[in-house]
Formats: sequence, structure tokens, C-alpha cells
Amino acid sequence: IENVHLRQIIWEIKKDARRTHFDSDILNNRFLLHKLLLLHQLETGTEYVQGMNEILATLIDVVGTTPDGRTEP
Repeated sequence: IENVHLRQIIWEIKKDARRTHFDSDILNNRFLLHKLLLLHQLETGTEYVQGMNEILATLIDVVGTTPDGRTEP
């Protein structure tokens, strides 16, 4: 990757995604990583900041969980 700033953002996102803990499995971490990278690539004018991973992880856990507590793939 040529752009140093982009490399730094990707490194931050990967680092934060790795240390985000889910009750379910590693697939949610990969999903989180992909969604954070996608959010950055959409160029919405919002820079990635530490903590976005926790907000998105909470949404993934809530939306991806059935009423009986099981995680949907």
C-alpha cells in the first residue's frame, strides 16, 4: 500500500479488531474487521478512532443474537 496514512489506519483497525472480545467466536472478529475497513473505505468524512470497534462489536452482538442467546452466523 502506497499511502502511509492508509497503512496506519489499517494497522489501527486490525489491532483494535484483534483485541475486541466476543462471547461467540473468531468469525465475529473477522466480520468486525471487514466492516470497520469498509466503513473507512466509504470515505464518509469520518476518521477511524479507537473505540469504534467496541461500538460496532456491541451492535454485532445484539443484532446477531437470537432471543435465546445463540449467535446467528
